[in-house]
Amino acid sequence: FEPYLSSARHIEVQVLADQSGEVRIIGDRDCSIQRRFQKIIEEAPARGLSDVLRQSMHQAAYQLAKHVKLSSCATVEFLLDVNTNQFWLMEVNPRIQVEHGVTELIADIDLVGWQLKIAMGQTIDFKQSDVRVNGHAIQARVYTEDPEKDFKPTFGTCLVSDIQPFSDVYWHTSIHMGQEVSQKYDPMIMKVLAWGKDFVSAKNKLINGLENWHMAGIVTNRPWLLSALSTLKADSLSNTHWVSSHIYQPMDDKLLAYAAYVAIILNYHHYQKSHGLDISPHWKISGQSTQVGCWSVNETQLKMTYSWQGTHAIKLPNNQLIALTVHSDHQVTLCVDEESIDCRVSKHGNDVWVISYYGHTTTVRKTPVRAISHENKQNHRGLISPMPGTMVMCHVAKEDRVKAGQVVAVIEAMKMHHTIKAPCDLEIIALNYKQGQHVPMHKTLFEWKAIDYDILES
Repeated sequence: FEPYLSSARHIEVQVLADQSGEVRIIGDRDCSIQRRFQKIIEEAPARGLSDVLRQSMHQAAYQLAKHVKLSSCATVEFLLDVNTNQFWLMEVNPRIQVEHGVTELIADIDLVGWQLKIAMGQTIDFKQSDVRVNGHAIQARVYTEDPEKDFKPTFGTCLVSDIQPFSDVYWHTSIHMGQEVSQKYDPMIMKVLAWGKDFVSAKNKLINGLENWHMAGIVTNRPWLLSALSTLKADSLSNTHWVSSHIYQPMDDKLLAYAAYVAIILNYHHYQKSHGLDISPHWKISGQSTQVGCWSVNETQLKMTYSWQGTHAIKLPNNQLIALTVHSDHQVTLCVDEESIDCRVSKHGNDVWVISYYGHTTTVRKTPVRAISHENKQNHRGLISPMPGTMVMCHVAKEDRVKAGQVVAVIEAMKMHHTIKAPCDLEIIALNYKQGQHVPMHKTLFEWKAIDYDILES
């Protein structure tokens, strides 16, 4: 029988086995941090295993490989009951795994190369005693998902991907400026790995790499990764339910406002520079009246009121002074009260700035003042598709009456199903898309009008 494990860790053992029957165990990994059974953060070796338990899991993987005459680079995956320390076989993947890199970093063995060598009939040329584990490695998978919107898939064109080189941090990706990410493929666009002498060292290097990655055009799970990594402690272990218990704090209004401040000052700085005017920070603007500007920060509309205090500073109505130091075309420091925030910036087209700070990347656009009131009036009678995809299920027809919270349609994108629910008690008055049709992002699926069942029943 297969028992239900209410609290389990996902531990896997890396195996190499050739056609002559030689088997080698190349350590183990912990892949417990996952969402919807999809791994997010992996590390090697698995922490918190006693020598006896680790040896038992390795021996079980070895015997299985011998019994089935395995010939490949394979992963034997187990579920470990954290309450009893019993482990159960889940599956065997007789091929290279996405997370193979963390094992390569701690064992210094080319697993990809050995998979090819074994397939060509070569025999393993090292002994089990030659396998040594050195240090710790952690991998984070970067997905095109929005953690602030229940991890909905995201799409778009990469405006910039500026990777900063750091020692012992490795980037496995092909993403580049101008590349389009569509809903037709898996959402993983990058793997970021870090090695250190121990868990804390590897974790801190990985955080440093992710924080300094300047990428925009596509929303990713990077802020969630940074939040999760900062929460992980050396003396605590994760189970497969860890993600659901992790409290993620989305980007607050204060941080959104910081991006708008940077964009306001940079826009003026860029205008002065492009017109060959004096951009000295000591030059003062006299007689400048209060100004009002509207900025879209990651699709959140902000209305900013300010007055100029020179070419690199503004004052808010509460007399708070906001200053910006421009170090280069791509590096600035924002000063708000006594807080200094280093930001990486890049400009794209007219009035569009990409600003990275505190591990967040924001896309800031200048919008007309009237845009905020106009935006709030849009689609007040339509159910909107949150992403491009295919409508695989449609549960309503014209003139159907629907209760609040009832599922009206299912959109499929990036191999995931996303339900569309009624926001209130309503009646469907028009269907704009049918089951099986492709649905663009932010398009109205159904037109509706609100109804009051209490009035109808009386």
